[in-house]
Amino acid sequence: MTASRHLDQLEQRSRIMPSGDYQIQVHLIECRDLTGLHDPYVRVKVMGRVKKTRVIRKVSACVFDDTLQFNFAGLSCSAIEEASIEVKMYDFDAFLAHDLIGATVFDARSVRELPNHEFYRKWVGLTNSQSNANRSFRGFLKLSVTVLGPNDVQQAHDLDAEYQKELVEEVGYGVDGMVKPNFTMKTTYLVIFVWEAEDLNIMEANLFSNTRIEAYVRVNFCGSQAITSVVCVRGRARLAPEFNEELWLPVTEPTETRRISVGLWNYSSHTRDRPIAHLYFDLDDIERSSKYISGSFLGGGLLEQNNYMGPRPRWYNLYGAPIRIQGKRGALQNRYGNEASTYRGRLLLSMELLARPPNEQRHKSMAHRRPFHFKPNTRLTSASAKYHLRALVVMGSEIPQFRSPAIGNCTKMRLVISIGNHTLTYAWEPNKRGVVMWNMLLTLKAIKLPVLVEEIPDVCLYLVRGPPKILTVCFSRIPAARLLREQFRAGPCWELLKPEPSRASHLGGAALKTNPGAVLLKLGFGLSEDALDPDFSWPEEELLRKAKDRVPFCLRVFIYQAKELPASDQTSLLDPYVKVRFCGKKEKTRVHAMTTAPLFYETLEFHEMLPLDVRFGPDIVVQVWDRDVFSSNTPRALLRFPLTKCHVLASEGSKIPSPSWENLTSIGAEPISSQILMSAALIRKRDLSERLGRSECIIPQMRQAWVEITCVGVRQLKAHRLRAPQEPYVRIDVPSPNDRGNCFRTQPSSVPSGRNANFLERKVMAIDMPENPLYAPNLDLRVYDARVGISAGLHKHLLGASSIDLSSKLPWNSEAFVAPQTELFSGSDVWQQEKERNEESHLRTQSELLGSGLSQWTIKYPGDAGLQFRERLDSNHEDDYDEFECDVEHLELERYSPDALGSMPGDSGTGAFDPMILSGLPMIHEDVIFREKQIQFAEKFPLDEDITPFPEMINASSTSTEYSTLLCCFCCLLVMILIGFCGIYFTSFYTVLESLGLTQSGTS
Repeated sequence: MTASRHLDQLEQRSRIMPSGDYQIQVHLIECRDLTGLHDPYVRVKVMGRVKKTRVIRKVSACVFDDTLQFNFAGLSCSAIEEASIEVKMYDFDAFLAHDLIGATVFDARSVRELPNHEFYRKWVGLTNSQSNANRSFRGFLKLSVTVLGPNDVQQAHDLDAEYQKELVEEVGYGVDGMVKPNFTMKTTYLVIFVWEAEDLNIMEANLFSNTRIEAYVRVNFCGSQAITSVVCVRGRARLAPEFNEELWLPVTEPTETRRISVGLWNYSSHTRDRPIAHLYFDLDDIERSSKYISGSFLGGGLLEQNNYMGPRPRWYNLYGAPIRIQGKRGALQNRYGNEASTYRGRLLLSMELLARPPNEQRHKSMAHRRPFHFKPNTRLTSASAKYHLRALVVMGSEIPQFRSPAIGNCTKMRLVISIGNHTLTYAWEPNKRGVVMWNMLLTLKAIKLPVLVEEIPDVCLYLVRGPPKILTVCFSRIPAARLLREQFRAGPCWELLKPEPSRASHLGGAALKTNPGAVLLKLGFGLSEDALDPDFSWPEEELLRKAKDRVPFCLRVFIYQAKELPASDQTSLLDPYVKVRFCGKKEKTRVHAMTTAPLFYETLEFHEMLPLDVRFGPDIVVQVWDRDVFSSNTPRALLRFPLTKCHVLASEGSKIPSPSWENLTSIGAEPISSQILMSAALIRKRDLSERLGRSECIIPQMRQAWVEITCVGVRQLKAHRLRAPQEPYVRIDVPSPNDRGNCFRTQPSSVPSGRNANFLERKVMAIDMPENPLYAPNLDLRVYDARVGISAGLHKHLLGASSIDLSSKLPWNSEAFVAPQTELFSGSDVWQQEKERNEESHLRTQSELLGSGLSQWTIKYPGDAGLQFRERLDSNHEDDYDEFECDVEHLELERYSPDALGSMPGDSGTGAFDPMILSGLPMIHEDVIFREKQIQFAEKFPLDEDITPFPEMINASSTSTEYSTLLCCFCCLLVMILIGFCGIYFTSFYTVLESLGLTQSGTS
């Protein structure tokens, strides 16, 4: 594989599963064909969190209709990519352990790659991997799984139409009218050949195991697990245990999971086993083979041969936490290698998927291991070659500062660059206001590494704090494929650092939620024979001279506005301001209150000595902070603006460069949806002390306009501090850079309810808008509750906020203007498909009614809105439905009537039925049969008219019970008050007698 292809695969994987906030929804609908009668319930586990459904007694088929939601904040790309959704069905037992009926597993990555990011209302088979019986399905489960990540939109479904469609498809099939899911089941075997490991280190130094490692490999897939034998190797470093074993895992297809987990573990006889590192593979990437023919283990067949006939083994690099860091501190890094900081060795593996296994393996339905049936051959591994690594380290910017024991001094910092077990160590340099200058060029010569690009370990950068406490505080990993693609021609660039997760600030490291800085360096990596070529040589003196020669410059940073800033609390708002750092100095803008789209229009200046070659200059660090009155301010977003993107102006009177929207990242350099509009310019100065004139105003040309706002209402408002909204109202602000914006608020409303209030107000406001649509502001929306506090008018709490981009609303924006009232009626594919689906459904229902002899002029669809057609005098019954010219009277949907539901809303778009509207949905087939049996029983055994029906007796008894309970509580309260007063009276009386001396014996 070439370096470019390998690098493209790494970038594509990071784009599929971006880091950020995720929500996983599991809608458990129903189960069928369980083996016998059970008390089933479903247990769902996602990334260590567990939720369960209710238990249903003594059934072989039942309906759950439960939706379980899992919310995760700030997940990394590796964490969500390797996440699995385990769905297990258990048989409840009140006294003994609950028996596993069956299970299925989903991958979060596979589900998110599906259309609309959901596995929607489909049947899956349940298998029991813990049983040694046959691998047949133990039952079937119908469910929906949805994985929503950053910028994903929940797909809204027409539940009534889909439910009726399922009823039409299922009625008339199977036993008792129940359709049986049709699966073509087959069993294959996943075989993993574990050869050996290299370059391992001892995991912990203690009295029992200080010079050895006891390693084994554990494989997990779809609920099955296989483990190799434990191999003990003595030594202190570069340990190489040999396993030479096969791990067999039965796979029942079709399966919904694709991720295979391979972990290298260290066995401990007196403590818990410790993970060394983990690898993850995709089932679709494994080679399928059917070359094994019938034969026995003792004789005959292909297994008698001593040659290995499987896929070629390859080395996989292992990454984890720093050496000898275990437990919770290193758990995440040892679990997800892509987020780890330290090279921990490599593992030699090969894998294949067998469709026809050997005869002696066919009767084994559980995961197991066995030794190699062939003699290992070292010639199967890839060859190695000699490489050169060159690194010119110029400087570090925004480096974390640590205080030394000497008062007023900061600790020194050094940089370590490693690839595999080979390292380059730079000198200790002082940290001055976050800037460290190295200006050193070092080279690793003729290091031995694999020939294959995918087997070469990454280049790791480590920022180490100085004595007396020497610790790695930040790191960065650079794929070797990227350096091989550029070879020795790459220019200097800034490498962003990450804080070491295993060493937080209280342990001597950098704070995990702060900016760890970056390092400016020039890296070159390639074959040794290419490094000796004169075309790839580096002029060391010239490079160092470019980095050291500096002249005075004035840097002007123009901050215009920002949008979609990340919120700091549940109200989706913050008090933002921008802080710009450059060469150890900082400047900031003024604070804007309660907004996610502030308008700044300010210019910040810096006067510094910079190199003539701006490639060797530091980046401009732009940070968005949230001001907090009662606690410390919090950084929310980050942008590193390269000095090479700055315009060099001829004089201070030159035209200001046009701004552009730049994407912001989180403080940890993770991508987010926020943007900032800015530009920067450099002005050459004769002397650093030279004073320049004040920069001109950057507010754009404005024009007067009018904005029309129609506020209809709000829906699905959440409770604030455990209290539902009473009378919400909306405040709308249209900001302007010259403080000539406008705002208005609606009247508080509680019709029909506080959670779903209607306003129906229209407002036309005069505002100033920019001529250039690039500077168009956002319209801010805020929803308050007028009656959440002690009394009306007090404590108007903010329930939520949002913003609307006005650039597409400007009539003079010819490129992106959207005409009013056209967005919802634009003839999009979604609306067109929905219209066609409704027409087909109506025509089909009409034909069914005509076939049954009913009138075609009065049609009412179950679960749909009723329609009444008034017959025309000249109507023709043979005309098509679309040719009717008739008046249509829309009736209220029956399941939304106030008598049945009150003010509860309908489906919220999660794909699950709201429990309050189940009574209005069409009945499932089992309920229909049960209702018919009840009617037959009532006809066969009629009740006496004088006898009160049992439900009414229950209601009457429950009402009388409530009154009697309240009366008993009131009487008990009175008795307790009387007892308290009596106790106080007798205590006071005894105190008086004691003061008179009458409490002695014989006088009382």
